Amino acid sequence: MDGGSHDIGGHMLGYRDDELEARWYQYGVFSPINRLHSSNSAFSGKEPWNFSMEVRSTMDDFLRLRHKLVPYLYTMNYRAWKEDTPIVVPMYYDYPETVFWGKNQAPNQYFFGSELMVTPVTTKCIPELKRAKTKVWLPEGTWFDFFNGMIYEGGRSMDLYRTLEEIPVLAKAGAIIPMTEKISALDVESNPDELTVRVYAGADNTFVLYEDDNTTMAYEKDDCAKTSMTLDWGARKFTIAPVEGNQSLVPESRMYCVEFGGSTAKRSEGLCKRRGSGCRSQRERRTSYDRGNRCKTAGYRDNLSAGRYGDCKERCHDTCDGSAAARRNQLRHQRADPQIFFTKQTERWQFWLQSCRAWNFQTICAVRCWRSLRHKLLQKNTI
Repeated sequence: MDGGSHDIGGHMLGYRDDELEARWYQYGVFSPINRLHSSNSAFSGKEPWNFSMEVRSTMDDFLRLRHKLVPYLYTMNYRAWKEDTPIVVPMYYDYPETVFWGKNQAPNQYFFGSELMVTPVTTKCIPELKRAKTKVWLPEGTWFDFFNGMIYEGGRSMDLYRTLEEIPVLAKAGAIIPMTEKISALDVESNPDELTVRVYAGADNTFVLYEDDNTTMAYEKDDCAKTSMTLDWGARKFTIAPVEGNQSLVPESRMYCVEFGGSTAKRSEGLCKRRGSGCRSQRERRTSYDRGNRCKTAGYRDNLSAGRYGDCKERCHDTCDGSAAARRNQLRHQRADPQIFFTKQTERWQFWLQSCRAWNFQTICAVRCWRSLRHKLLQKNTI
């Protein structure tokens, strides 16, 4: 599926289902080619603004996510051309005995590039849960949910429940995923001067970001720029090395926002020059810049091995405190049982009802007291 494409939402005929249409968009975002295509019909158009507000919001978010993933996607496309490794790889390529012949069959599950594993949602939400149920097989190791930060231990199959706004997209331990917030039409032809790098705890890893001029065939002559990003999990260090190759292809200055997932570290931000003229870090205690080697290093603490859970999501500045960490760790060991989740929701709902009833009772008592007082004053002709 290196060049795999499909008519997202269906080309013609069929029937309309807004929820499954949104799920198809989500699948398209994590496909080699994201192509919305249909016949010229008022009933099969693919424009997000032709759907309900909830579905349109989901479509908009995922289409924007596709643009944010361009640095990662572009690197994976280069890998596909250079190494003949498809962007989408079925599970049985790496686990033939377990997946293809064994009981853990995962026909809809696949690796998306070198860092992510995706299982599209192909069924509608369960009405009582407002969530869709999807079976996922997790290979050995630790896996992190790309959207909500939940941590899963591998070596098992399990059912994951997702709202309309999410699908099971899991990052492997040590995953490094470069992204960008520059997604406007004016930014798509140039390499971004700001990058958001998601780094997931648990294992050593190196990711080499690939960039070129985006327009010509000069990449066939190795006219490109490569930036190596390395996570040294043992030393708790993440390093962004200087650009190698044609440095004129990247901006003179580039801002890096590094977000650590599955770690108690906060995110780190720093501005680096491509030729090593300096790096300004907003978190001096966690980041440093080596002028001699022209590389940026972020060091951080982590208590994941002790059972604590911390997740630095997008735009998150605070470290999870002990109570939140313990609560999330408890949820992780309960294997994200939906029954527990909805029990908690039911308890909150009952508490809200009791609060309303108590408030109504107090209001009724106050009204009755006022009526009684008014009656006594009227009898005394004071009002």
